[in-house]
Amino acid sequence: MELCNTKEEIENFVNNWLGKKIVTNHLDNKGIEYLDSQSNFIFIKTGMNIAEFQPAMEKNGVIVGRPFPPYNKWCRLSMAKPEEMENFNTGMDRVLG
Repeated sequence: MELCNTKEEIENFVNNWLGKKIVTNHLDNKGIEYLDSQSNFIFIKTGMNIAEFQPAMEKNGVIVGRPFPPYNKWCRLSMAKPEEMENFNTGMDRVLG
């Protein structure tokens, strides 16, 4: 594993980790299943067809990943800045309740 060498790489690593923790803690608190990864994304079982979930989230200012058939009730979510991941949590709560 290559270590972060620059201040920018370290900041990106920390922001990615914080963003993921913000989302996964929220999902854990709501009892929503997800598949974690060692990368900059996770898969979330929304229980809602992605063809409906995507536009609903976009109406809340959040862009989520493309469909991954046959996992049509799952959403691929790429990590972003911590404040953007807070926006995801808010949008998801509005869409899924």
